[in-house]
Amino acid sequence: MKIEKLNENSLKKYINDMELDYKLNISRGYFGIKKDDKFICGYDFSTDWIDVSFKKDVDQDTVKETLNFLKNEISPDKSLVVEVVKTRVINIMNKLYETKEAAVSKRINNIHGDFVMKEKVVVFKDLKIKYFDIDNNISCDLKEQNMENEEVINYLDKYFTSLKVSVINFIVSSKCLDYIKNLGYEEGIMKYIVD
Repeated sequence: MKIEKLNENSLKKYINDMELDYKLNISRGYFGIKKDDKFICGYDFSTDWIDVSFKKDVDQDTVKETLNFLKNEISPDKSLVVEVVKTRVINIMNKLYETKEAAVSKRINNIHGDFVMKEKVVVFKDLKIKYFDIDNNISCDLKEQNMENEEVINYLDKYFTSLKVSVINFIVSSKCLDYIKNLGYEEGIMKYIVD
């Protein structure tokens, strides 16, 4: 395997090898990983993690081999945090690695309103929990607010559902992921620790 920084010359091959049906923004640093001279994966850096995209037909062995290669190349002395979004890759990653955090969603209805982002607060017992109401969608980062209590999560789920919003989105730590999935939330964006 080898890492190749994508540029105008390599972008077309990357799009073909990865079977992408959209244009890729390479204005920032985006890298591809080649195996047997074909791109099988791409990634870019965020603040504390890398965002990884795999080819559509990726299998478990390729994911593991690629992430071990990346860890050794990028972060040999400490854990590598990897974010993925495709359901197939999430299912593979769930078998292989420890979940760090997850963005989960639950669709309530298809009502659409004006696109206005408002920061709001829910008060539960002595807690003030911040969230955003964006175009009738709720987004609440529980991990950032150190909220892992099942009673709080259950209250927020019922409260947001009662608002008759379209979608409820939470970012949660791995400690409460199973509980929130049992409430009907689906994994959308996952971060994993690759040791």
